Amino acid sequence: MYSETVKEHFTSPQNAYEMLDSDAEGSAGDPACGDALMFFIKVRENIITEISYLVFGCCASIATSSMTSVMAKGKSLEEAAQITEEDIIEALDGLPENKVHCSNLGIGALRKAIYNYWKKTKMIRNIVIIGTEPKCPRCELIFDVMTKKNVEMGIDANIYHLSYLSDEVKNYAQASGLVFGTAKDVARLAAMEIDNEKITDVIDNFETDVTCEFNQYNNCKWSMELDNLLKPYEEKAKEIGVVMTPVIIINDEIKYQGSVPTISQIDEWLLELKKSNKEE
Repeated sequence: MYSETVKEHFTSPQNAYEMLDSDAEGSAGDPACGDALMFFIKVRENIITEISYLVFGCCASIATSSMTSVMAKGKSLEEAAQITEEDIIEALDGLPENKVHCSNLGIGALRKAIYNYWKKTKMIRNIVIIGTEPKCPRCELIFDVMTKKNVEMGIDANIYHLSYLSDEVKNYAQASGLVFGTAKDVARLAAMEIDNEKITDVIDNFETDVTCEFNQYNNCKWSMELDNLLKPYEEKAKEIGVVMTPVIIINDEIKYQGSVPTISQIDEWLLELKKSNKEE
């Protein structure tokens, strides 16, 4: 059932202790199975020099926590934050399908510890786009624009795309009292009809608009027609308290939701981010 690597990390877990003098901590849990985890990190010159954790859970939870700590130690904060659930599963030589969710706990707690360190030391430079997986045209366009603008403006921010169904987003939503959803979710909750065939047709028959300000970034079949089709669901989402994807979060603040913002809006947010970095 379990690989030899999983068994090794379960019977002899690495870095399993409470770090009393840590620089930051991050926790995660799964109410469905009762597993709970807390990561501790110590940082020197942007490198995770020490890492530990306390975990309450099954064999897979213990093994994934151990492997996460091994893979993160010695890495820069940015490199550690980019470790994925798939990386952990691969390093463990696989997990049973019903235990794959356990790998999310370690990554979620590690990223929270890193974020808390950035927040504590006022080094936060995070841009998060919450959307669908795979990315819809709107998510992909926003992600691509943010990524290219980040380089052009010399901001050096960490840019992530997260599925609104991921455990990380679910934990964030629960902690902040928010509900994330797509246009389809809004339609279902508000008993609205949604023309999926029309939406698919608009995407499939996309034609480049040379007059559009996003033309140089648009390789993902996004169009203003698509945004206009989904606008009623965006408006209804606000009425019923749903944060509709795509959602743009910069330094833990929701900046935008439900459609593609203008280039000038994106520039304004990134200039604020760049200015705050200089002041810090």
